[in-house]
Amino acid sequence: MKIADKKNKILEFLKTSTIDQHTKTMVETLLPVMKEAQVDDLFDTFAEEKSALEKNSQKRQRVELKYKIMAEKLAQIEINKFKK
Repeated sequence: MKIADKKNKILEFLKTSTIDQHTKTMVETLLPVMKEAQVDDLFDTFAEEKSALEKNSQKRQRVELKYKIMAEKLAQIEINKFKK
């Protein structure tokens, strides 16, 4: 991937990153003058963060679905108790 593409991708990563606003501003300011090795390291870091955030989001969704199904089953058990 070209360095210009990586810089653009880093700017996209900043939109969803969990780093503080001051650090985001510093990255935006310094990005145009960073050397290729620095851009590579920054790109890798943000890519790892995005991957971790996506995994956490998927895990949260699975847990929410699990508890939703459990609550529905418990509600059905309670309904069946009153029908008897």
